[in-house]
Amino acid sequence: MSTVSTPYGFKPLYHRLGGTIRLLRYKDGIASAYGSSIGKGCPIYFLSDGTIALLAAGGSSGCDGIFSHCSYTDASGTRHVSNYWPASTTATNIDVWIYPAQDIVFAVQSAGAIPKTAIGDNGDHVAGTVNTRTGLSADTLVGPGSLAGDGALAMFKIVGLVEKPGNTWGDTYTEVQVLVNEVGNAFLTTKGSGETAGNAI
Repeated sequence: MSTVSTPYGFKPLYHRLGGTIRLLRYKDGIASAYGSSIGKGCPIYFLSDGTIALLAAGGSSGCDGIFSHCSYTDASGTRHVSNYWPASTTATNIDVWIYPAQDIVFAVQSAGAIPKTAIGDNGDHVAGTVNTRTGLSADTLVGPGSLAGDGALAMFKIVGLVEKPGNTWGDTYTEVQVLVNEVGNAFLTTKGSGETAGNAI
């Protein structure tokens, strides 16, 4: 059973329309010395200057995607390929890869026991501390008492259970399938995610 909290952020599972999951690469996709660590599996959004930023839990901007990894050249001239962006790193030639928010189903561990009746409910994520050894996000989905409910605005929608041995509905830290419910507008009609979240699916 999923009785141990072992968060890994948001992990892509499949394309809900039967398409292929494709990573998107962005040259100079993070501003040098950007001050927050971003781990593999963290939700992100685009700033108006075309760089990404870490999406805060319950943030007012929609989610433009999920961070996969990055590469950059540090101040000493060393090239790095990393599962996470180390906060406040001075760097050049920063490339970023993300999973776009629309139409990809992601796996995520919940902060609590999610029942099967929660299918269709929406909820925000709980921000965790990036594991600097693995580079993985420690973000989770909120627990059942904090779900916004079906039709209410929140960043993610529960659409199913992660099918793996030892994971069942109602486990202490249930692993569920989610879609991004409040999609940012970077890939919609305007540049950047400056609007209030609410492009609910």
